[in-house]
Amino acid sequence: MLGILHRTRGGLTLNTSPPIIGATPLIAAAVVRDGDRRAHEEYAIDLLLLMERAGLAAAREILACVSDLMRAVVLVGSGNNGGDGYVIARHLFDVGWQVEIVQATGDAPRSAESVRMATIAERLGIPVRPLGDVTPPGRDVLLVDAVLGTATRGAPRGGVAASIAWANAAQGPVVSVDIPSGV
Repeated sequence: MLGILHRTRGGLTLNTSPPIIGATPLIAAAVVRDGDRRAHEEYAIDLLLLMERAGLAAAREILACVSDLMRAVVLVGSGNNGGDGYVIARHLFDVGWQVEIVQATGDAPRSAESVRMATIAERLGIPVRPLGDVTPPGRDVLLVDAVLGTATRGAPRGGVAASIAWANAAQGPVVSVDIPSGV
């Protein structure tokens, strides 16, 4: 369920109605983090499975909305959001898309789950390059922004800020995982 988190006297409430007619409602980062935590701690759902499901759901949405492109650059961060990006890349690749993975900061994935998803993508032959080696995608290429996730704090700096500037130069459609990195 998508929605916007609102503070009230009684605590937090989730409003699933978009604030603007025709706009897509967003989930607050705190709601997503809490959902992931509860799924893992209370229901013993493995973090690798959560990452796989998130990436698969995002890939399905992409295929439903922009299936005519058949080309994607997946910009990944080194955290779990990047792990979701590796999963998305794999599922698009599996259905015949031309896919390239670009590491936003040039850093390898940090969590065990992200490392695992990166390893799978690389073994399948999906090209992985550092940001400095790739020009921003053109009009006929989807950019998947999987750089920053719900754990992000503060303004982007260094390689992350450079990757956001690079993504802003993309000419085609952009899909963001979790949160748009430039926000």
